[in-house]
Amino acid sequence: MEGIRCIGGCNKAVEAKELGLPRYWSNPESWSSGELPIEGDTVEIEPGVNMIFDIAESPVLKLLTINGRLTFDQPESGDVDLHLKSYHIFVNIGELFIGSAEKPFTANAQITLSGEASADTITYSGAIEAGNKVISNVGTVKMYGTQRSRMSRLLSFANKEDDFIVVDQGLDWKAGDRIFLAPTGHNPQGYDYRDIVDYSADTGRVGLSAPLDNLHYGAPESTADKLSGLDRRCEVVLLTRNVRIVGEDTDGWGGQVVTSDTIDSNGDMVSGLLEMDSVELYRCSQRDTFKAAIRFEGAMTNSHKIHNVVAHEGLAWGLYIKASSNVDVKDSSFIGFFQTGANIHVSNDITIDGMFVMDVKSNTFRKPTAGMEIEKEACVAVGSYWGSGTGDGSKNITIKNSIAAGCVYAGFVAPGHACGESATQ
Repeated sequence: MEGIRCIGGCNKAVEAKELGLPRYWSNPESWSSGELPIEGDTVEIEPGVNMIFDIAESPVLKLLTINGRLTFDQPESGDVDLHLKSYHIFVNIGELFIGSAEKPFTANAQITLSGEASADTITYSGAIEAGNKVISNVGTVKMYGTQRSRMSRLLSFANKEDDFIVVDQGLDWKAGDRIFLAPTGHNPQGYDYRDIVDYSADTGRVGLSAPLDNLHYGAPESTADKLSGLDRRCEVVLLTRNVRIVGEDTDGWGGQVVTSDTIDSNGDMVSGLLEMDSVELYRCSQRDTFKAAIRFEGAMTNSHKIHNVVAHEGLAWGLYIKASSNVDVKDSSFIGFFQTGANIHVSNDITIDGMFVMDVKSNTFRKPTAGMEIEKEACVAVGSYWGSGTGDGSKNITIKNSIAAGCVYAGFVAPGHACGESATQ
């Protein structure tokens, strides 16, 4: 037998239709088969179908293709938690909505991606492979969760074996939330992940699910005046959001979200659009690959937004922007990844403001490329991972107000230029 890979475009052209009246997933009459989807089904939200996802938990679908619109239900009164499960979600010419900028989602919404490394994959073309265990987007995906108190500094010294810490007062943190304490000493792996047992908004005291393994520096006041603007106090970062994308824990293979532009079988351009605000990604990215938790590849047409997003405890890279343009990353955290937390490659017009990249461990899976004495590692690699000298051709990349902590090799790596040289990159 000979395996044939799609060459020159694998997407079957689909004709868009005007959206009809809302249909509800829970109603058998909403489906052309007259029956609700069951475990292992291949499901399509057909062009023109305006489907409302309104069930507490779906069966695990084999493939969900969206050519119409799928919206997570948010009733006018009361909150209902919703959970969609699938091996693959392919947003083709359709739309996937959870909340909106005007009305963020207030209940708990979760998408769980299932599957193992050997599962079937989605390929757009010979150049871009979406892969498996994926939300694969060449349509429109918009997810807006409830904004949370993103971070605090540690306000008093936290010793090893302490089962509480002190942070800012008046936060919205609560029991069951997960937090990350960044390293503040010489050991880049001197960090801690803990769940919150209780939090006092009046005192700032946080009870922890287990004693700390590491010592963390804290103080009532910033050290910025003494250290040229650097506040050395431990960053305590909230990892929990009410809108979540989770990779099921199957043979150590994570989930992923990839947005691209591609060409369908008619030769027409199909362009992906991704907006995320206050969304959590957990156990996402795939080991020994460049398939990051959030990946833009060949996404050149639309303007994308990643705001108040937290991706944590993945298996490879956190954020990968390749051959893409107009990506705005703001107040987002990528914590607990391997080799690089965020990597920008041959891309233009990328703006990063207020990003945290923390706990980036050495890659224990992939061997160094021939001629490289060590594997390239950094919290953030900007136009530098594949390039040499003046870089890989990335242009107009802005990074400001951002923090790297707990990186084995370096915090930020970018191409250098001779003193006085004009640099457009």
